[in-house]
Amino acid sequence: GTTLKEKLVEGPLPVKEALEKATEVAEALEEAHKQGIVHRDVKPANIMLTPQGHVKVMDFGLAKQVTPVEGQEQEITTALTQQGSTLGTVPYMSPEQVRGQEVDTRSDIFSFGVVLYEMLSGLNPFKKGSAMDTATAILGKTPPPLTRYTDDIPVLLQHTVKKMLAKEPDRRYQHVDELRIDLADLVDEIGDSRVPTEEAVAGPPQAQAPVPERSWRRATPWGVALVVGAVVAGLAVWLLIQPFSPEQPLSRFVIRPSPPVVLVSINSNELAISPGGRQLVYMGVGEEGSQLYLRSLDDFVDRPLPGTEGVDREFFFSPDGEWVAFVVGDKLKKISLAGGSPITLCDAPSQGGGSWDSEDVIVFAADLGSGIGLYRVSANGGQPESIALPNLDRGEVYSEPEVLPNGKAVLFAVQGSGERFQIAVLSLETGEQKVLIEGGRAPRYAATGHLVYERARTGTLLAAPFDLERLEVTGESVPILEGVRHSSLGLLSTVDYVFSRSGTLAYVPAPEEIERGLVWVDRKGTETLVTEEKRNYRVPRVSPDGQSIAVTIFEQPGSNVWLLDLRSDSFRRFTFEGGGTHKWSPDGKWIAFGSRREGPNHLYRKLADGSGSAERLTTGAPRSTRMMGSWSPDGILIFFDFGGTYILPMEGDNEPELLIPGGDYAVLSPNGQWLAYISREGGKSGVYVSRYSEPEAKWQISGEEGGREPVWSPDGTELFYRSEDRMMAVSVEREPTFSAGKPEVLFEGSYLSSESDPEFQYYDIS
Repeated sequence: GTTLKEKLVEGPLPVKEALEKATEVAEALEEAHKQGIVHRDVKPANIMLTPQGHVKVMDFGLAKQVTPVEGQEQEITTALTQQGSTLGTVPYMSPEQVRGQEVDTRSDIFSFGVVLYEMLSGLNPFKKGSAMDTATAILGKTPPPLTRYTDDIPVLLQHTVKKMLAKEPDRRYQHVDELRIDLADLVDEIGDSRVPTEEAVAGPPQAQAPVPERSWRRATPWGVALVVGAVVAGLAVWLLIQPFSPEQPLSRFVIRPSPPVVLVSINSNELAISPGGRQLVYMGVGEEGSQLYLRSLDDFVDRPLPGTEGVDREFFFSPDGEWVAFVVGDKLKKISLAGGSPITLCDAPSQGGGSWDSEDVIVFAADLGSGIGLYRVSANGGQPESIALPNLDRGEVYSEPEVLPNGKAVLFAVQGSGERFQIAVLSLETGEQKVLIEGGRAPRYAATGHLVYERARTGTLLAAPFDLERLEVTGESVPILEGVRHSSLGLLSTVDYVFSRSGTLAYVPAPEEIERGLVWVDRKGTETLVTEEKRNYRVPRVSPDGQSIAVTIFEQPGSNVWLLDLRSDSFRRFTFEGGGTHKWSPDGKWIAFGSRREGPNHLYRKLADGSGSAERLTTGAPRSTRMMGSWSPDGILIFFDFGGTYILPMEGDNEPELLIPGGDYAVLSPNGQWLAYISREGGKSGVYVSRYSEPEAKWQISGEEGGREPVWSPDGTELFYRSEDRMMAVSVEREPTFSAGKPEVLFEGSYLSSESDPEFQYYDIS
C-alpha cells in the first residue's frame, strides 16, 4: 500500500472518504488502548492505506505499554514519560507531549485530531517554519476553522475535530471508542462525498495556507540585544551491506537525542561510532552545556559520559570499543565507557580529528606550533611526535586522520588556500605523502575496500575502490548518499558522518534550508522583530549611529556581508566575493571583514556606503580563519587567529603583532583602554578583562559557570557575555582603577550561540 502522507500530497480527501478512513484509525487505536498501549506518534506517515483501501496504523516504535492496576478501568492513565521529556513528531504532538508532561490515551486522540484536520483540509493546523514555532502554536494557537477551506464540513464534524484538538486533555474525548462511534455515525449520515473545489480549498486569496499570527517567544528574565535563532538536527543511521555477510539486507533507521539534549554545532563533527558499529557517541548540548552521550543502537536511552563536559570538536573510539578519546580545553583525553574519570594524554590545541590504532597509538591533527599538522602519541599519554606538517605558505591545514587497518598508513584531508581540498595518504613507514583525491574531504576507509569521502562542501558522500596495499584509488568514484550535514566555511573539515569497520554508516542529515530570524531583545527578555525576512544570518553588528545592521548571510556557495537599513527595512549586499566576520569603524565610515577571496583568509576594509573597492589589510599566510574582534578609536584592528589575539595598525607596514598568546575572541572598550577577551584557563572558556597597554594584568569577569562572546555597552559601563543559554551583564568601573560587579542574569533563550566557536559573536548591543 501507500502512506496517508503520500496520499495527502494530492490534496485533502473527500469528506466521506476521510471519515471512513478515520473510523478505521479509531478502531486501530481503540484496540491498542485496550491492550494498554499508547502509540505516541500518530501521524500520516504512520498510517498505511492498503490496495483495498483499508487502514493499518503502523510504527509503534515510540509506543509505551503500561500494565493496568488491578481493579482500575482498562483505560491508561499512568504517566508514560518522565517529567521534562518529550517523544513524538512535533507537528502532531499533544500539548502535554510538548511540555514533557504525563501523557495517556487522550494524547493519541489529540494527535489523531491533527491527522483528521489534515485529511479534511490538506494542511497541518500547527506546522510552522521551525520546531519551536510549531510547539508554540500547539500550546497556544487555535487552528483556523475547517470551513475556511471547504463548505462541505458538517457542523457535527467540525465539533468533533474541535473536541479532539482541545488543549486540555479533560476537554477532549476521554475514550477513543466514544470518538469511533461519533465518526461512524457521521459516515452513515453523509451521502456521496464531494471533492472540494480549488476555490474552496484555497479560501481567501490572502490565506491559501493557515497563516499563523507571529508568535515570538518571550524569554525569561540587555541595552537591547540582537540575536539569531538556533538550529537543531536529527541523526540518521544506515546499516550498509556488511562485507563479511553479503546476504545481510540493507536497513535504515533514525535515532534522536533524548530531550532536552540537541545537536546544534555545525562547526565540529558530532559523531563517533564503535568499530563493531553497535554504539554511537555524539556531542549534545543540554542544560549543562556540551557533553558526550553514549547510545547503543539496540536501546532508546542516551547515557551521558560524566567528565566530558565542555567537549570540543572531534572524538573517536578505541579499537576495542571500550574507550573514547576527546578534547576539552585544548587537552586530548580519554575516558572508559565502563566509568571513571578522564585521563589527560597531551596538548591538542585546534584539534582536527583523530584515530586510535590497534597498537594503542593515537594519530591526531592539532596545532602544536607549526600549523595544524599530524601527530601521534601513546594512548597512555606522553609527548606527541610530529609525523606530517602542512605547508603554511600554501595556507594548508591537515585534518580528519584515519589509521588504515594494516597500521602502515594514514588517510587525511588537506585544505589549502583558494578553496583547495584534497584527500591524501601518509606512509608511516617511509613518511611519503601522496594525493589520492582532488576536491574531497573527510575520508573514511570502508571494509568493503572503498575510500569514502565527501565531495567538498556539498554534503554528498562518494565511494571509490581503494587498494590497501598499494595505497591507490583503483576506479571511479560513485555517489552513495546525499544530504549529509557539513560546514560551508572554516579551515577544519567538518562533515557529520562516521563509518564503522563493520560497515555501519551514521550521519546527521543536512537541514533542507536554514532560516533564522533577527530580533531585538530587551533586558527583560521581550522580543521584537527586526525584519520579517528570514535568512541564514550570522554575526550581526549594529552601526555606530544605530541606523543599520551589518550581518553575514550564509548562502551557497559561501557567505557575504549584507547591510540592513533599519529605516527602510531593506537589505543591500556589501561584499560580492565572500565575507565572514566584520566590524564597523568607530565613526561608521568603514567596515572591516575577513575573506578568502584571494586564497588564504585575509582582512579587508571597504567604505560602508559601498563605494570603492575593498582594500586588503594583512599579508603573509594566516594560521587559520582570521576573525574580526574590535576597531580601536585610534584606528587599530583587534583580530583573532589560532594561537592568540593580534593587533593590526591601519598605517605603516600592517604587520600583525601578538597581543595575547593563546587567547580567543577579544574586544576593546569604547575608550580603547580595556580589552575583554576569552581565555580557557582552568579548562573552561571564561571572560577576562586586561588593560590594553598592559595585558599581563587581568581580572576574571565570568564566574565558575564560564562565559563567551563578550560585548561592551556603547558607554563602556557594562560588559555583556553569554553563559550557555543565559545573557549576562556586569557593571564595571574604569576609573581610577578597574573593578567589576557581580554578574547578573538578564534572560535565557535558545538563540544561536558560539558554544563550539568562542571566536564568533552572535549578538550585538544597540
